[in-house]
Amino acid sequence: MIPTVPPIHPLPDLQPALLDLVGDLSLCTRCGACKTACPTYLVDLQESRSARGRLVLSEGAITGRLPWLDEALIDDLFSCLDCKDCETRCPSGVRLTKIFQGVREEMVLRGRQSGSAPDGLAACHPLVGRVIPFLLTRPRLMGAAMRLAGPLRLMLERWGWLGRWVGRGRRVWPQVGGPMLQQGYPSVIQLTDRRQNCIGRIAFFVGCATAFWEQTTGRNTIALLTRLGYEVVLPDEVCCGTPARALGDRAAQEKMARLNVQQMADLKVDAIVAICASCGHSLKGYGDLLGDEASKAFSSKVLDIHQFLVDRVDLPGLIASGQVEVTPIQERITWHDPCHLARAQGVVRQPRQLLDAVAPNWVDLPDAGRCCGSGGARMFTEYHHADALRQSKVTSIVSSGVDGVVTGCPACRLHLEDGLGFEGRNAGNAQQLVDVLLQAVQPGGKWHGSC
Repeated sequence: MIPTVPPIHPLPDLQPALLDLVGDLSLCTRCGACKTACPTYLVDLQESRSARGRLVLSEGAITGRLPWLDEALIDDLFSCLDCKDCETRCPSGVRLTKIFQGVREEMVLRGRQSGSAPDGLAACHPLVGRVIPFLLTRPRLMGAAMRLAGPLRLMLERWGWLGRWVGRGRRVWPQVGGPMLQQGYPSVIQLTDRRQNCIGRIAFFVGCATAFWEQTTGRNTIALLTRLGYEVVLPDEVCCGTPARALGDRAAQEKMARLNVQQMADLKVDAIVAICASCGHSLKGYGDLLGDEASKAFSSKVLDIHQFLVDRVDLPGLIASGQVEVTPIQERITWHDPCHLARAQGVVRQPRQLLDAVAPNWVDLPDAGRCCGSGGARMFTEYHHADALRQSKVTSIVSSGVDGVVTGCPACRLHLEDGLGFEGRNAGNAQQLVDVLLQAVQPGGKWHGSC
């Protein structure tokens, strides 16, 4: 006999987005399939730090049996990395990460209304809840803050509380301090070779990480796209909203989404291309987040760079036919699937097709899709825990004997580079795939990393 699930009676004053998900709570059979995939549970071995445990806790808050602003409840719900592996394993189709996100947003809203929010609700504190969203919607001010952050970070890490927060002796930090990437280019980057036909025009959504510390990858993306015959537009963008989503600050996320939709509404482009997995995930979600036709039209144009190169450009086909000449990367490299690329966007096939085309000796490891632990800014806010989460991934890469790893997310790349550094690997052995693609299409292309 199939057990009957008692009806869920939610509190009447929940936000509409969360109320729409309440029905999913009745679908859960507590089978534990999600629990076995949850990276935080596999490290902590605490039920409350598993996907199943968080769902039970979420139901308790939604029905009023648990207090929304309980410190332990907040800590457990915000420990989720949003890796979405639980959803891929759930046989009942429960939208777990959407529920967790809705609960976090409800916590922040109630924390702000209370006037005395617990410390765990960072979005309710003035610095995080006001100053950071203010900067993220003003890129040039953010750039000025980043220039100050370079020397200030070194001082605080060495002598102050920040060293305890992120862990002393950290080998790799974002290299910030210079002007943002866009300041070195015109708003429209045209083809430099007049003999080359212009195939199309795309908007390159640079993203905060690429604008401020992964600038080499940004420049390589522009070089690759123009080499393939595309004019590149650098739009007036603000943060995609991923940090706001991680903090449970829906209002800030919606504000950033509206600004991006408005500022790119009149662009005459074939696609909006993102090279950060989290940016692409957020941009593709604007239609659902805001619900209006302009936002849906915006999201329909968004493609991850790997999608664009395979499904629109057919770069593997151009290479196979000799229309694009490459010097194959002979080193043995492997691929890491970012959670927000593989599971959130369903982009799994395309990176592998690109690697097949330019790196014949690449190795696809069995745990390529395992979360590296960088999600939710955990690699900055809880560094030692993030280190524990990535350890199995780093061990797998090192034991495979590959020369390096490539990925499609700046946060994953930085976190993996840091972890590989502790294993004695050199700094260049973690790259983004677009960097490797440009190396291959350049004369004498080779792996620029070194292990």
